[in-house]
Amino acid sequence: MEVAALERRRRLAGLKGVAEAAGAADASAADARKADLDNVVEKKEDEDEEDMEDEENENENENEKEKENENENEDMEEKEQKDVTATITPTLSSDPTPTQNPMPMPTVEIEAQRLIEASKRQREETAEQQLSLADLAPKKANWDLKRDLEGKTAELEGQTQAAITRLIRQRLEAQKN
Repeated sequence: MEVAALERRRRLAGLKGVAEAAGAADASAADARKADLDNVVEKKEDEDEEDMEDEENENENENEKEKENENENEDMEEKEQKDVTATITPTLSSDPTPTQNPMPMPTVEIEAQRLIEASKRQREETAEQQLSLADLAPKKANWDLKRDLEGKTAELEGQTQAAITRLIRQRLEAQKN
């Protein structure tokens, strides 16, 4: 961007030199061209600045979205951790009272069930992220067949037209006779 601006200024300086050499009458026309060129340069620089600001805003928005996603993931991980610790943590009291429900000690079966559920959730998430075959299939299933037959149909089209003209001529001759 700066290189282009320097190039424009160099050309502008060249125009000034030409204007001085051409005389006073041409100087006013050169000044007008110079003013027009300055306006164009300013507009271009303003557009470049706006583009850079837009890109910065987009980058900031993307960063904010990433942070939100990270926070959501962290919250879910903390919740899962709390769920796991709640099932694993035994009660502190050795003899439970009727108002206090004792936490069952985790058994192998409970732990296995939890792992199976976690793996199912993980498989479902990865399946959603993967591309489906419908996305990979061509939009028109027979596009390749049409492409292969175009050359053959063009040749047959010419033969068909020749046969039609031949039949018309024969009928016309038969009507004359």
